[in-house]
Parts: sequence; structure tokens; C-alpha cells
Amino acid sequence: MSTKWYDNDTDTFFEEGNRVTWFGDENETEGELKMIGEKLFGIQWDDGIYIEYPNDHQDAIKKI
Repeated sequence: MSTKWYDNDTDTFFEEGNRVTWFGDENETEGELKMIGEKLFGIQWDDGIYIEYPNDHQDAIKKI
């Protein structure tokens, strides 16, 4: 299981534990990247909600 991914567009490595935000979110929702798997990644948002997203949504996440 991978614990990181590379974003070619921003030349950025994402690893578990990174602080992230949802790209384009007007409210600038922030959270911590908790899990990177083969098909899903999970974020613990600061409002207490944990959500797993399909890996094809990785381009919507940016590092803080």
C-alpha cells in the first residue's frame, strides 16, 4: 500500500500526515491526509468528519 502520491501539475509529493485543503473550496476546509491506498485516500477534516475519496479525486486536494 502506498503512503504517498506525486502531483505532476504542482510538482508536489503528498504523504500521510500532510495538512491539506479541498482545491477551490470557498470556505477553505482544512484537514489531515490520514490514509493513501491503492484506490482510496482518506482525510480527517478539522470539523471532525473523516471521508475516504477515490484516487481520481486527488487533483482536488492541495497542500497547505
